[in-house]
Amino acid sequence: MIDSSPSPHARAWVGEAVGSAASAQVVRRLAGGAHAATHLVRTEEPSRELVLRRFPRGDGAAAYEARVLSVLEGLDGRAPRLVATDPDGRRCGEPAVLITRLHGRADIMPAAPASAAAALRSEPSSESSASALDPPVA
Repeated sequence: MIDSSPSPHARAWVGEAVGSAASAQVVRRLAGGAHAATHLVRTEEPSRELVLRRFPRGDGAAAYEARVLSVLEGLDGRAPRLVATDPDGRRCGEPAVLITRLHGRADIMPAAPASAAAALRSEPSSESSASALDPPVA
């Protein structure tokens, strides 16, 4: 787990990713995340609040998360949108993803996962994206 706040390089990368002339400012560390350091960050001009997730060096999770978020793109705000990724950490100092902020609380361990998945599938706008996540039938 990464214990530090985002470096000046990481904050500059966030600003560049959204077209801001200034580096992003860290608002606060967010709870949760098994091994990613997750921070709410804010940019000016354009004014945006985003989530920066940084992973340990050598970890492939940033690249994997970027692929998953690409598949979830059509869920109309039910999943964060990928803004930028630094899969090898060349810009941020460690692998990172920058995503949109979703308000509310995440339920990453629902009591009834099958029911939660079925509810998502029943949403008309999620049909094509959700089916892309189904494992192949053997």
